[in-house]
Amino acid sequence: MENILDFMKKFVDGHRIVSTGDLSLMQIAEAKKENRFFVDEESSLGWVALPWELTTYKDRDRETKYLVK
Repeated sequence: MENILDFMKKFVDGHRIVSTGDLSLMQIAEAKKENRFFVDEESSLGWVALPWELTTYKDRDRETKYLVK
């Protein structure tokens, strides 16, 4: 059985680990299809290995705050 550390080690190059709460349903579905999705059985928290070139809602919100200044 894979744990979160094993999952993270697989995607150490070229990806960042992002909570599913920060992603759209489309991004989560894409990650599931590409086997970049992990759910921790103990906490039921979901994680996705997101390529660095893709953004999340949180990224766009944070960028907007800095670009408006």
